[in-house]
Amino acid sequence: MRILAFSDWRIQSIEMLIEYIEELDKKPDIIVYAGDDIRRFNKIPENKSSEKFREEFYTDTPNCNYFEKIAQYSKHGLVAVAGNDDPPLITNAIQGKNVYNIFKEPFIVEDYIFIGQEGSTKGPGFLIYSENEVLDGLNRKSKQYPSEKIIIVSHTPPFGILDVGLRFGINHIGSTALTQYIDENNSRIKAVICGHAHSQGGKETNYNGVRVVNCASHDNDGEPGKVCNLVIRKYVQTKWDLIFEWGSCPKEIHELMQVPMIGHARAKALTEIGVKSVDQLAKANISEKASKYSCFRGGVLSLIQNYARAISQNMPIVVRDHPFFIECEKKKLYFFDAEYSPTGTLIGPFGIFLLGFMNLNGEVKQFFLDNPNDEEKLLLNFRNWLLSEKPTLIAYSSTSADRPQLKYAFEKFKIPTSELGNSFFDLFFECISTQSFKKQCIYLPIMGRMGLKEISEQFGYKQEHQNKIGDGLQALIEYEKYLETNDEGIKKELLEYNQSDLERTRFIFNYIYKIHRDVL
Repeated sequence: MRILAFSDWRIQSIEMLIEYIEELDKKPDIIVYAGDDIRRFNKIPENKSSEKFREEFYTDTPNCNYFEKIAQYSKHGLVAVAGNDDPPLITNAIQGKNVYNIFKEPFIVEDYIFIGQEGSTKGPGFLIYSENEVLDGLNRKSKQYPSEKIIIVSHTPPFGILDVGLRFGINHIGSTALTQYIDENNSRIKAVICGHAHSQGGKETNYNGVRVVNCASHDNDGEPGKVCNLVIRKYVQTKWDLIFEWGSCPKEIHELMQVPMIGHARAKALTEIGVKSVDQLAKANISEKASKYSCFRGGVLSLIQNYARAISQNMPIVVRDHPFFIECEKKKLYFFDAEYSPTGTLIGPFGIFLLGFMNLNGEVKQFFLDNPNDEEKLLLNFRNWLLSEKPTLIAYSSTSADRPQLKYAFEKFKIPTSELGNSFFDLFFECISTQSFKKQCIYLPIMGRMGLKEISEQFGYKQEHQNKIGDGLQALIEYEKYLETNDEGIKKELLEYNQSDLERTRFIFNYIYKIHRDVL
């Protein structure tokens, strides 16, 4: 079973989505849309809408049925549900040849049943259902088809799973009923396809044996559309693609954009020069042609070509000794990671709630804020530790994250910040991506996203067990839940998440240190 899934296609180009689907090597069995802005895809039939409704909601509606047009590129058609921002009458736009509204009626493909849930269970919007209504509906529909394996298409994610919302305050915006339904029927459910929580779009996780995929796209100007291609056999395999505002990203543009420091503008300029691949970029003598483009000034071309050479050769390039790695054996090294509330570090009620340290041997020390009233005490204990140990704290992206947040928290309690300035070594900005040709000492064969998780896994890091907490934002949500419940299980998950980031940081450091040691 091949599924192409997307959701919250609010500003992205529908025509470019169609071009992307046309170019796929293998045709999907079915295409799934998980809701919001249904009116962009089709007009509501005249006989199912009033004149007043058409005046209010028919602006910028298409002259063709895009749902029907998209459906023709799949074997069995397109299934969809409406989102919370879709008025009830607009759900009538989910119609056409091989187009199915699976909230109204489940749809069977081979031995799978697609069950839909439109709208949401909380927050603003037109289509809002109670949790009881959601649970009753899911149970009723699945009992009608007792033998088929279930694929749920829900605009809203399950509660606590890829459902962190930002727009109306940081909180979980998922459905508790959907989570309960998964818990009670996980042996039948193969996947849950959802959207709604834009900040979680493009992410997936396994929950209770079920693959949950959030396909939401952001609706800020210029944001790419996120498309997930799922292959469901014994296990669920996924592949994500981005469709940018300028269209279905050409292969050469997409490939060049995987190189550090190359965005769309630089990739487009390179293709205009005649560079169409990373290998070409690594070998080409293009300095004269590139000089006509302002985006390549200040040593940028040399930087990106060295990255391309490392990628092309699949091995690091060391161009000069890095002073830190020459002297690091004389320093007392600890790997460091902090969890915090970005607004709380400035104004409260709490800011830093977890500080973690790991020495070279992997021994871990963590300061956890059990009570927000004790934050000043936690920070003072941290400062005293800095004064006594005089460590060098090796962190990942601390320049833009941990360091300023610690500084804000220290200043909030009028704690001196002098120890913070010289304590940190930022692996990312001081080593991996300095963005300065004069400063860059090593070029690593890295492509795509450059977060801690992505880089550590590109270098071969294997995590022993799956963390329930996926990122810092979810850690903040879980900490707030801990304050309400005093659940020691949540505290344990937070400590494990923090330790996982420490282990990843140590892994990257050891990888780079070995390269320097071998070369020097």
